[in-house]
Amino acid sequence: MQEIHGTIWSNHCVSCRTAYGPDFVFESREPVPRCAKCGKMVRPDVVLYGEYLPQKAYSQSLALVRNADCLIIGGTSLAVGSAAQLAHQYHGPYLIIINRGKTHMEGMADLVFHEDISAVLRRVI
Repeated sequence: MQEIHGTIWSNHCVSCRTAYGPDFVFESREPVPRCAKCGKMVRPDVVLYGEYLPQKAYSQSLALVRNADCLIIGGTSLAVGSAAQLAHQYHGPYLIIINRGKTHMEGMADLVFHEDISAVLRRVI
């Protein structure tokens, strides 16, 4: 599994790039956590709307998608460029889409669930 949009489980200072774990952010008494070294904002290591995906994460994701035997796409309408571009690079035997709304790739999928991801996965595992 590759987290192309990042994770809230790692964070960094926007100025000095000091790394912080989730406890630093979750336990902060400030509305916006501040770096202990320089006082600037600490933000999660996620890609926000309008930002580009990190090249390394995208390249790794592309390699994983192209070599996968099964691709599960969950929680996306496939309307935003990065996820949609990756999905179109998959040419393996099994494509599964889990999304409450419809996507333009459903005609290519082997299984489609128009449900909440957690509900579907609870039935599988």
